[in-house]
Amino acid sequence: GVRNNNAPSAIVLSGKVGYAASNFYIDACVLSQFSDPDTPDIMRPDIPFYETRVNFTQFGVNGYYPLTSQFGVSLSFFQYLSARNTSLSTGYSGGVVYGF
Repeated sequence: GVRNNNAPSAIVLSGKVGYAASNFYIDACVLSQFSDPDTPDIMRPDIPFYETRVNFTQFGVNGYYPLTSQFGVSLSFFQYLSARNTSLSTGYSGGVVYGF
């Protein structure tokens, strides 16, 4: 992306590979961001500035399992593998899916 309103320019790359069957879906994904190296590098936690350089690589897994023809459940997991000026966090989510 190109800088806008004090946010640094960055390159964002993502990729996903998955498998869809009649009774489930699963994928694995990787997301990476590389900020402009000329951006200021504050390197302190909880700094509320958009101008800092933020680089990271995140890995995730997403899945869906149908319970009926209209309802299903979804589950997701992600983990930051590397990070600069952001935390190495882990996240989980789940949901109920309704098909119209």
